[in-house]
Amino acid sequence: MDFNKKWINDLDQGNKGERVVANWLKKYKGMKIIKYNDNNQYDVLMEKENGSSLTLEVKTDRWEHFNYKTGNIFIETRCNGKPSGVWSSLADVYVFYFPDYSELYFISTTKLKDLLSTRQDLFDRKTLSGDGGKVSGFTINRYKNKDLFKFYEINKLKLWD
Repeated sequence: MDFNKKWINDLDQGNKGERVVANWLKKYKGMKIIKYNDNNQYDVLMEKENGSSLTLEVKTDRWEHFNYKTGNIFIETRCNGKPSGVWSSLADVYVFYFPDYSELYFISTTKLKDLLSTRQDLFDRKTLSGDGGKVSGFTINRYKNKDLFKFYEINKLKLWD
């Protein structure tokens, strides 16, 4: 698959993941979907039951489905030599969604940034990663470090297929 087709496919998978997560929060946590965003600030704006807003950055990961299971979450920190991903996001919460395993991992963006800064022992640095080697970041094993996240095993709500 050429780079452009792969990028379009990844974007489609990411958009599906955003909708699954937002609809799951609506159905099971009583939140309201306000809007889907398409810039680097956040992916989804939700409204909690108490009326306060919550912004989400949703990362949908199907790599293990097509390759081999590592148990890792990839956290982007740089692209093209500039801060990106977690360092540029304005989202309140990062959500890592693994649709092929029906797994959701929630972590506040502030906590994630703090862990990256203070607990480097938890992470493995990855350079020359996605987008043709333009992206770098860190991986953390989601099973060994599940206690750092709010974890849910979810039903895909028939939005995925």
